[in-house]
Amino acid sequence: AMLVRLFVPVYIAISVFVISIWGISVTGDIVFGMLNNVLMLIILAMINKRHLPMSMAPNVRTQTGNLMRSILSFIIIGILGAGHYLLTEIPFLMVVGIPVQLIAIYFLHKSYIRTGWNGISL
Repeated sequence: AMLVRLFVPVYIAISVFVISIWGISVTGDIVFGMLNNVLMLIILAMINKRHLPMSMAPNVRTQTGNLMRSILSFIIIGILGAGHYLLTEIPFLMVVGIPVQLIAIYFLHKSYIRTGWNGISL
């Protein structure tokens, strides 16, 4: 819900702006970037502790000492960013990268939605 209500409208607005400046040739980058963001969101949701929405006070959530999770998050974001940069250097690889991302998103999402009640912290 957060992705659809908050992220997608802003991403579409930014994409329209980018296309108006650089032209239709950047559409592949925009799609690849969107899929990278979705992939990143799912991966970060999987490595973080799972809580029910609004089940904890905000200050409790931030004080849980997740240093290793934060470092892992930065590494994953860096890998996805570097991969995007490298794939833009060789144009035909972008066409191969998009289906790979879609497959990864599909399987990670299936894994995430199989979270049982025992996997959620209260």
